[in-house]
Amino acid sequence: MICKEFEISGGGKLTAYVQDSQIYYQVYKKKPAMIICPGGAYMIHATRESEPAAVEFMAKGFQCFVLYYSVGTDREHPEKGINYGAKYPVQVLQIMEAMHLIHEHAEEWQVDTENIFVTGFSAGAHVCASLGTRWNDPELTEKLSFVPEPEELKPAGMVLAYPMLCLNDDAFIAQYPESAMAEQTSTVYEILFHDRTPSDSQKESVNLLRYVSEETVPAFIWNCIDDPVVDCRNAMRFVENCLEKGVACEYHLFDHGGHGLAGNNVLTVMDRSEIDPAVSQWTDLAMAWIRGRKNERS
Repeated sequence: MICKEFEISGGGKLTAYVQDSQIYYQVYKKKPAMIICPGGAYMIHATRESEPAAVEFMAKGFQCFVLYYSVGTDREHPEKGINYGAKYPVQVLQIMEAMHLIHEHAEEWQVDTENIFVTGFSAGAHVCASLGTRWNDPELTEKLSFVPEPEELKPAGMVLAYPMLCLNDDAFIAQYPESAMAEQTSTVYEILFHDRTPSDSQKESVNLLRYVSEETVPAFIWNCIDDPVVDCRNAMRFVENCLEKGVACEYHLFDHGGHGLAGNNVLTVMDRSEIDPAVSQWTDLAMAWIRGRKNERS
């Protein structure tokens, strides 16, 4: 297996986990690819949504790539303060560059370029969904340092776990007065907009519900009713918009589980008792959906 890091413009990093594609002596089989974007509120990268997710999808036959897109703080050195280079949409340009890099190395890495998927958690899902809804948006593609080939930036589908698809409204934030959500929200605003009190138009610029179109890529989405960080109703609205535009979509809403569960498996919990049999099935559900997508494209 090749494990290699690549620098991505704007301070990002892509870690490639490329498995040997030889299945018999001198017989090679190209594998689908999965770009993984960990969450962390655009402030950090959640560790258990990074490499463990790559291990999970490698076991399911993917060449995996973890994108450490630009975030606003350094968890190892908080004294550095806010990283103002993490202003949105730099993260979307970074995942576009990751797509381009995988296409460039597709033969070397034995990647099936017709089946490059993206999966993201929380804020990482916002990065993935930004690509999935805006992969051909000139407002973004004209900022790239390269000229992409037609549909090179279009993933085969996106798997979104407890996704941030737009900013929470004030009513949702007010439900959790004892949490640190209000202060965290202000910090996220400062990272994304360089303004702790952004205008409505600034907030709308990260609202992906309004970017859903006939060109949006198929989506698999899941979250939990009791999520105290991301309002699950925004995912429902996103799904409604997908249905209106004829975009293939599968949605799962679990009745409990909260936020930040990652794979909810032995790779990501302190004790097996933390594994919820209902929620932990999401990877199997996602794989069934992905296989269906691959069948449709073949």
